[in-house]
Amino acid sequence: MIKINLLPTENAKAERTPLPRFPPDRVDGRRVLHSALLQHLHPHPDSRTKDDIATEQATLRGLEPFVQEHDKLLARQTELQNKVREIEGLISRDVEDWRTVNALWDVIHQNPASGSTTSASSTAAPLPAL
Repeated sequence: MIKINLLPTENAKAERTPLPRFPPDRVDGRRVLHSALLQHLHPHPDSRTKDDIATEQATLRGLEPFVQEHDKLLARQTELQNKVREIEGLISRDVEDWRTVNALWDVIHQNPASGSTTSASSTAAPLPAL
């Protein structure tokens, strides 16, 4: 059930609250006392913060050789991954490519062109059919 007070405010019943009402000067005094107590219990953290920062910076300087070693290992890892990828590419090639290379090799060694293997000869035998 909803209660609505339609009486004018001067005739309305005074509200009762469970909280006590304090005059403003007592409230301000309590705020000052509360802030002073908090300041005493939790002093300004500048000195501790500066010491913590200095300690952490010293720790970081001590860990720098490990960071450099980690960077070198990562570079080595990428290098090895590239080599593995290249080897896997060679392994997965079709046999036909290797037959062509072997046939070309045989032609070069059977018909040397004027003593040089770099110049082409018009009398070279054609590549065998695959």
